[in-house]
Amino acid sequence: MMCAFYESPIGTLAVFAQDGYIVRICLEKQAVGGMTSDDSDCARSQKVLNECILQLGEYFDGRRRVFDIPISLSGTEFQKLIWRTAATIPYGQTLSYRELAARAGRRGAARAAGSALNKNPVLLIVPCHRIVGADGSLKGFGAGGTDIKRELLRLEGIYPQESSRGGRAI
Repeated sequence: MMCAFYESPIGTLAVFAQDGYIVRICLEKQAVGGMTSDDSDCARSQKVLNECILQLGEYFDGRRRVFDIPISLSGTEFQKLIWRTAATIPYGQTLSYRELAARAGRRGAARAAGSALNKNPVLLIVPCHRIVGADGSLKGFGAGGTDIKRELLRLEGIYPQESSRGGRAI
């Protein structure tokens, strides 16, 4: 596995590639483990790392709305279903956890969908920051909390505001 770092507006991102696929994107402080690779993986992984860093830069500069990077997701079948479904949410739009579960064909599994999103291995490419509470409030964000989630939504033109109930609403 190879790793590269990207200095983003939300903090340093660690980007991991293996066998020519992006396998993990997380905040540097959440990166665990070392970087290892074999020579056969090096060229493929370096190419996809370079492309991912380029696309991340375009995203944060407001020039990219869709990522076109080969990814390999490791998780349960349910987690992969939720991640694939979340990846279809367009730039600048949000869905509730309940709506996400329903779109995935798992009506009534909003909490389980939230749990799956908390384990999202590829921050931004699977845009879990676009998932909000049923009332529009910003709910937990495993990748660094609601402050980072709010920043990512603002970047996409969604401006969360204080709700009248003391929470955060979109």
